[in-house]
Amino acid sequence: MILVSYFNKFMLFSFIGWLYECCYCTIRTRHWDNRGFLYGPICPIYGLGAILCLFLFGDLPVYLIRTGRLDLPVSSSGLAQIPIWQIFLICMIGSAIIEYLTSYLLEKFFHAVWWDYSGIPLNLHGRICLPASIGFGLAGIAITRWVIPLIMRIPDHRHPMVTILLGLFLAFYLGMDTGLTIESLVQLTHRLDLLQEAFDSRMESTVQIASLGPGAIAVAAGSAAREAALNARDNLSEAASMVRKTASRQALPLKRGPEETLPGMTRRERYHLRAIRSYRGRKPGASAARSAAKAFRRLQEFILRKPKS
Repeated sequence: MILVSYFNKFMLFSFIGWLYECCYCTIRTRHWDNRGFLYGPICPIYGLGAILCLFLFGDLPVYLIRTGRLDLPVSSSGLAQIPIWQIFLICMIGSAIIEYLTSYLLEKFFHAVWWDYSGIPLNLHGRICLPASIGFGLAGIAITRWVIPLIMRIPDHRHPMVTILLGLFLAFYLGMDTGLTIESLVQLTHRLDLLQEAFDSRMESTVQIASLGPGAIAVAAGSAAREAALNARDNLSEAASMVRKTASRQALPLKRGPEETLPGMTRRERYHLRAIRSYRGRKPGASAARSAAKAFRRLQEFILRKPKS
């Protein structure tokens, strides 16, 4: 029963976090911005942080005080009066750890970045930054002082059947959303890999042609023309067939551009394409990461481009 109650509150805080994230990004960009890793209206990282606050500053201190293992004054709301500076430090450090690990795991599994603090001073690998951690520390104080007392008054134990049924429904919803999200992300990363291959092929062809130089290109073209003229009568049909096959094979990856990639994309894939900040690709190496990022930006700019009126 306790676990179900915590899970329901986790989903509630995840929804509140999603509202905050969307409103903040909408105000900053001046257009509606649906944020979050999952497709539905929840941000689990906010739910996890709030639940940890509820446990560390709510239920756990109250239990330790009742059992005589902790000597702290109790407020009128029945909560332990923990110093504000301790709450701030714990929330700031804890939020930084959670945010860094979440960013690392998402990039590890999906090779994509959902938030990037690289442009903000005092950041660590673009995953966390001091200003954001300070903001989460202040948010932890607000949650502990005003939100947790309200949440702890919810009479979950008085309606156990309703609590359990609600928990089962929310668990089913979360599992379904997570499964569909992972499936669409796998499909999207596959499309991005194909687009990266096409981008690399174009770049490689351009570099090879440029490396020949004008003189070498003219000599090669003249030799090819003379050889073709000598063998034209005997090998014309065979050469034409080989040229068509070769051109078809070489043009196949080059056709995988945004114009042909987008029509087959699902609504979920387009959502993730808007939510992801950058894509670093599956191939190791800095050059491969840069080409993957360029291919991703090209696809993202194409889908976000407003139609001309």
